[in-house]
Amino acid sequence: MDRGTGLASEFGENPIEYLKELHQNLEIAKRYAEAHSRRMQNVYVQRYNQRSKHKQFNVGEQVLILQPDSSASRMFSRWKGPAEIVEKRSPVSVLTRWR
Repeated sequence: MDRGTGLASEFGENPIEYLKELHQNLEIAKRYAEAHSRRMQNVYVQRYNQRSKHKQFNVGEQVLILQPDSSASRMFSRWKGPAEIVEKRSPVSVLTRWR
């Protein structure tokens, strides 16, 4: 065992060199993982956007609201309503009042 690092010398090389090479390999793996993550995020966005539709609601309109039940699955969510839109806060956010 090397006294300076606490590593066994069974790797067939200087423990300091082993640690340097390990650090370099981990940096390469980190860069690969970051690039892969960015690439896959773009794929997910494109797939989602293929089926998404722009929705626009105006004050006074009646809408149904998909309200989740106790589970996290959309399968168990229920449509509730009608609710009336009473305020448009942004292009994608509205305030509703139950009727």
